[in-house]
Amino acid sequence: MEIRYPNYYKKFHCIAGACPDTCCAGWEIPVDKSSELRYRQARKSGNGRNKEFARKLKKYIKQGRILSEDVTCPFLNGDGLCEMYMELGAEALCHTCARHPRHMEDYGNLHEMVLLLSCPEVARLVLAENDGGFYVKHLPERQGNVDGIDQERLELLLKARELIWKWNVDEAMTVDESMMLSVAFAHDFQRRLAENDRTGMRKILERYDRSEIAARFKNQWSLRNEARDHLSIRFLLMSDFMEEFSELETICRDWPEMLEHCRTALYHSKNSRDSYAAKHRFMADIRPVIEMDKRRVFEYFVYSFVLPALYDEDLLTKVKMAILCTMAVEELYLAAKHFDLEQRTKICHAIARQIGNCDENRAQLEHILKQEQFSSRRIIEALLQMEE
Repeated sequence: MEIRYPNYYKKFHCIAGACPDTCCAGWEIPVDKSSELRYRQARKSGNGRNKEFARKLKKYIKQGRILSEDVTCPFLNGDGLCEMYMELGAEALCHTCARHPRHMEDYGNLHEMVLLLSCPEVARLVLAENDGGFYVKHLPERQGNVDGIDQERLELLLKARELIWKWNVDEAMTVDESMMLSVAFAHDFQRRLAENDRTGMRKILERYDRSEIAARFKNQWSLRNEARDHLSIRFLLMSDFMEEFSELETICRDWPEMLEHCRTALYHSKNSRDSYAAKHRFMADIRPVIEMDKRRVFEYFVYSFVLPALYDEDLLTKVKMAILCTMAVEELYLAAKHFDLEQRTKICHAIARQIGNCDENRAQLEHILKQEQFSSRRIIEALLQMEE
């Protein structure tokens, strides 16, 4: 078995009371069977000062989940402390709570560890201390459950993801150019994936894994679209995307205000199109910071989103989601009143929490991105930057 970790994994430490958010709100928490048994025993033995705690165990833990009457975990007390921890000790925390924001994806003999960007401290690490790359722990004595794992398809998807990462770290390309190439590749790869054409998938990988592919691809699209106003295409695309994002369930408490400010400032203000172009020109002075953040955020989204295509055979939608979420981060940067690390961290954490802490939101977003208004062609045209 191999276990893969992002390079900053060991740097993470919960900052507890210094955290600007709480991981104890905004989602239902699954409870593993051993923890559920422990809670059932604690409920039965509850008496005296533990009587109210036992009542809460009975009321709020049902069907393998901690349920809540509002967005906050019912075991989070008024001082922001966990009653489960206080009453039963650290060992009583269910796996989800004990491991958060650590998350593992199981692909048989490959397990991938993820630090969820929806945690503010993880967002800071991704932006400030992510040097790129991963490290792998080899455990030859352990075997994963390979039932239902198509090993050949997994290997092809791993190669597809590695190719996208290769473009992302290529400093000869802007991030927009690497994302443009990524969605074109995913579009061509997707048809072969849907048809289970293994030979076709290998040929697409070989075709795109050439040193001249990026320059040739950009030149072809530039010649084909030289009369198009690509910044206007980007404006309309992101206006549509942010409108769809506003329809998702609110998970992050700061998100509605942040998103509404962005939409008003960029798309619905007086002379908004001219203002949008001006903001892009204004950001030119800090473009190196934005480019580095985008590379790191796009790498994170690709790491998190792509391999689950093993199960639903939909690589294209997942690549589009990684690209558009990265572009949305840049849009929120454009609209932000401040541009320090704290504000950038807040933006990345908020957008990740909206899709990382809610399966329904992610499923809805994937459904939205299958629509024609978010076609591969439109995304490419929005990313294509014409030479001055």
